[in-house]
Amino acid sequence: MADMSHPPLPDAVRAAVRARYGRDHVHADFDPASVALIVVDMQKAFLRPEIGYVPCAAARAAIPVINRLAATFRKAGQPVFWLQNIHDAEMQESWAGMYAMHGEEASAARARALSPDAPGFALDDALDVDPADHVLVKRRYSAFFPGGCDLESMLGPAGIDTIVLAGTTTDVCVESTARDAMMRDYRVIIAEDATGALTDASHHNALAAMAMHFADVMPAEMVLARIQKAGPA
Repeated sequence: MADMSHPPLPDAVRAAVRARYGRDHVHADFDPASVALIVVDMQKAFLRPEIGYVPCAAARAAIPVINRLAATFRKAGQPVFWLQNIHDAEMQESWAGMYAMHGEEASAARARALSPDAPGFALDDALDVDPADHVLVKRRYSAFFPGGCDLESMLGPAGIDTIVLAGTTTDVCVESTARDAMMRDYRVIIAEDATGALTDASHHNALAAMAMHFADVMPAEMVLARIQKAGPA
């Protein structure tokens, strides 16, 4: 089976980050005791071709990396959040502009794939979701949109000031969540090989923008090493 994962972030982007900030990773010293893993929209609608919505092969390829991240966070006693994008009748009114952009046919396909009782709404079966994890519904691309998700109300009481993002798609829901989280004063890390977009170009363009302005883009191994060094909770 062909490897559908994205190539690493180009060296030119790393060099631009280094020139701007004087180092490759601005959040390399994140506190393992105040970090949460947020996995964005790893649902069947976005992963499985048989669902027929927008399957992302690179996101499917990232599942083993995401599972390793989740297991490591869990062992360290740090929270793991799984987000699920949803469609319902209320959203068609409160977010009519998005549906107008999509058009009638694509909007109907989205409704069929992401309604709560649809097979596509479910998290993918290959994900290692633990009963101790948090599974939250998300009503906008960004998990930090006011009233769109319960995520932020759970991070503060848990003492979280840093988030590690994984999931799909890099250039839409992951990027939207990263931007808003940074604006809300979270330290944002994107695990680059635990995310996926529909094309390499979309993935790299989003990561380049994030790395220059909104987030630290680092390999999952770097995140894992930092947490594992701190030891289990």
